[in-house]
Amino acid sequence: MSRIAESTASDCVTEHHVADASLSSSPSDALAAVGDMDNCLDLDESFEDHSVLEDDHNDWMDVDPSEHNAVDDLLKVLRGHGHSDLPSTARTLLKTPREVKTTSKSGMEYVHFSIKDKLHQTLLRYPADQVPDYVDLSFNIEGLSLFKSSGKTMWPILCAIHLEPVSVFPITLTCGGAKPRNLEFLEDMVMDVNDLLSSGLQYRNQTIKFHILFFVCDAPAKAFVKNVKLCTGYYGCDQCVQRGEWYDKVTNQDTEVVARSDDSFRQQTQGEHHHGSTPLWICL
Repeated sequence: MSRIAESTASDCVTEHHVADASLSSSPSDALAAVGDMDNCLDLDESFEDHSVLEDDHNDWMDVDPSEHNAVDDLLKVLRGHGHSDLPSTARTLLKTPREVKTTSKSGMEYVHFSIKDKLHQTLLRYPADQVPDYVDLSFNIEGLSLFKSSGKTMWPILCAIHLEPVSVFPITLTCGGAKPRNLEFLEDMVMDVNDLLSSGLQYRNQTIKFHILFFVCDAPAKAFVKNVKLCTGYYGCDQCVQRGEWYDKVTNQDTEVVARSDDSFRQQTQGEHHHGSTPLWICL
């Protein structure tokens, strides 16, 4: 209704100035009246431009704004309405670096991000009253094939903050022609997590403590980071110490068995189950 009222008012003013211009005996008065008419027309055009911008913005709001594609769409809308100073892509807007300095670990290209810095950046996205004094974390370690035409793989270490909504961010990224040669690529993450668990994080004048809920891995990745036999091996069971038997595949037939404990795992009491030690012992 306000939009209609404004348009009607401008029409009345325009008609008034047309009458004044036609009856005026002074050319300067006539030019002034025409100038006022132009101002009214500009006002109407601004209303129209505002309406189009609002419609375009509403269309963009239908897309998930967390995606870079949605930000790209919004930037196109804004640039199309006179904001030519804005970049055309989200990557330029966020100043995403085109090059990242890497080192070499476990036979892979390697980059590590401080977990405290990443946690602090991520927690700032939450309202202060939604961040408790005690926060649960989980981690994901898994190998990913990047291309079908090559054996190049990436082994990221991801951290999840279990607040509402859950946020996930990378801690370590490794990339190479095969899986890591050893578990050296876990060491920086383990040191960061151990420090985090012992000292917490200073956040908005409070110290937040953290607890690890679990690590998420597929079966090969779990065996790899734990440095143990794969579950298909004779001594591959994570739950008990029995030796498997072969019936077209390795199976565990016994139901009354000795359970594997945290202490027995750390002490490697069943040597056949282990390939060696793992850095994860420090933070588990």
